[in-house]
Amino acid sequence: MTSELSQQTVTLNIANLERLLQPPQQRGKRDTEGTGRMAIPREQTTLRLRPELKRAAAAAAALQGITLGDLIEQALVDYLSK
Repeated sequence: MTSELSQQTVTLNIANLERLLQPPQQRGKRDTEGTGRMAIPREQTTLRLRPELKRAAAAAAALQGITLGDLIEQALVDYLSK
């Protein structure tokens, strides 16, 4: 029983490692013409958020089919337009 469990654990760990070593997948359609969200110049910044706030924002973004960065950008645009 123990050797079966160990074998399953090793198999799962190897599968996870292989998945992690693969290049990240492109989300959505590739923008080869520069007409999508990357057509607008952007700057990178770092935010420090409470873990629960980040999880909630990431979940909301996933439900909308957008990135966390897009969700944060839209929230800033909405806030600053008031």
